[in-house]
Amino acid sequence: TARQFVWSFKYPEYGGIESGTLYLPKGRTTELRLKALDVIHSFWVPEFRQKQDAVPGTVTHVAVTPTKTGRYPLLCTELCGLGHAVMRTKSVVLEEDEFEQWARGQRTPSAAGSAG
Repeated sequence: TARQFVWSFKYPEYGGIESGTLYLPKGRTTELRLKALDVIHSFWVPEFRQKQDAVPGTVTHVAVTPTKTGRYPLLCTELCGLGHAVMRTKSVVLEEDEFEQWARGQRTPSAAGSAG
């Protein structure tokens, strides 16, 4: 989800955990569903070689399959207001087992109990 001037990433398959950093497992295709809460934003991680707009009232999709572990800049490339220049975060690509460990570590007891 994009909003002036931050990104937020939700992982519904992991109990709905949320993060301001995009964590992805290496070698696994992940479909991102992008939405904007206020104005048009544009999701771009240069190393993924894909860019996709996030438009208010619409869900757009982009599939990424990271092939190298590391930390990569994630930017908004659509002029979205005065704070546009600070609308950036990171994408962290982890080995599959490290990603699963990260996801398990993000779950709170209350979130884990409400998953069913």
